[in-house]
Amino acid sequence: MSDSVAAPDHSFFVRLPEILDDRRGIVLPVSADPVYTGMFVFTGPDLRFAQEAIYDLHRDCFEMFLGIAQLKSTSASSASSISKRELECLKLTAAGRTSEDIARILGLSIHTANQYLTTAASKLDAVNRTHAVAKAIRLGLIE
Repeated sequence: MSDSVAAPDHSFFVRLPEILDDRRGIVLPVSADPVYTGMFVFTGPDLRFAQEAIYDLHRDCFEMFLGIAQLKSTSASSASSISKRELECLKLTAAGRTSEDIARILGLSIHTANQYLTTAASKLDAVNRTHAVAKAIRLGLIE
């Protein structure tokens, strides 16, 4: 790669003040829509980019970010369709309760409690109830 490039006349290039003498860096802002925005930061002592390489890198960052945003959006939309009862069953499972416990606590049959857990797991694209609990925690549905 060639010597570092002065910031060209494009809105996504901003020259940042040098904080450390032995470091160079570049920040590439990205967005998938108004909800999902972020940035990729690259730093290093000998970081140098040719102008064309910066354009290619920025495009690649946008593509990666869009893929991540689509995954998050899909998970969030599935999670939002989880019913109150399914969520209650997941919370009780997270607390270590068995299907029998869940059925007794919520006044359900064991079959119905298991069905709520199966449906919740399906909506979260989980392979089992433990995986569903982990995904629900990651999505902030349960603590």
